[in-house]
Amino acid sequence: MKGGKRVNGSEEIGRFLQSAGFLIFMGAAAWQDIRRRSISLSTFFWAAVFGLLLRLGLSGRTGGGEALIKLAVSLGTAALPGAVLLGTHVLFGKSVGQGDGLFFLVSGVYLGAWKNFLLLWGSLLLCFPVSVCLLLMGRGREYRLPFLPFAVPVGIGVIFL
Repeated sequence: MKGGKRVNGSEEIGRFLQSAGFLIFMGAAAWQDIRRRSISLSTFFWAAVFGLLLRLGLSGRTGGGEALIKLAVSLGTAALPGAVLLGTHVLFGKSVGQGDGLFFLVSGVYLGAWKNFLLLWGSLLLCFPVSVCLLLMGRGREYRLPFLPFAVPVGIGVIFL
């Protein structure tokens, strides 16, 4: 039993695959962000496909059409942090990377809304002191700080919530 609900073996395997898929996606995206300052679109595509297939498999067993409507609402809500970052990217002249927004769109598939919001806020809290130090050291606005490495420790913590 988990949280008062009975969980069967295949559901446990699905949740494990969801966590493992998210950790692999997050690690690959952070690595690419550090090395190239960009993330391959194929990384986002395949992570999104895998996450959606898992979510569909987990929700498809428990209620048909009504479950799919709940899933669509859940995914829409979970995509909000990514949508906000992509909007910031467009509105403020690329001060936020497009890859960061796409990362949070895909991470919402794996984590759901509250964990995705927690991932974003925790990552921002870790990134803030480093950004302030860089500004104080005179690096200024010219330096592009990769954001996704700050998401890795928070993402590992969020998985265990």
